[in-house]
Amino acid sequence: MKRFRIAIIFIVILIGGFFLFIYSGIYNISALEPHNSLTLWLVNILTDNSIEHQAKEIKVPALSDPALIKTGFIHYREMCVGCHGAPGIEQNEMAEGLYPKPPELVEL
Repeated sequence: MKRFRIAIIFIVILIGGFFLFIYSGIYNISALEPHNSLTLWLVNILTDNSIEHQAKEIKVPALSDPALIKTGFIHYREMCVGCHGAPGIEQNEMAEGLYPKPPELVEL
């Protein structure tokens, strides 16, 4: 019984420390400073699992439809080219200041 009580106290202290750390604001999570490997791992796992979970119900349309390709091109040109570039178009300087840096999606 004594070990069980010690284990519970340890868990409560661990959880309390976790919340204290989160609410203290001492960790710099801004996009201006690279994160440590633990934070990157946590963010990547969270992102990957969230996308996988949220995308389960998405039906991928037929990508051979010319109208759909044209619409996709317009959307990419208006919203994505600045950060990701395009054939013959470099990423703009705003993309250089983002962390993590947006990948170039152009295949030459």
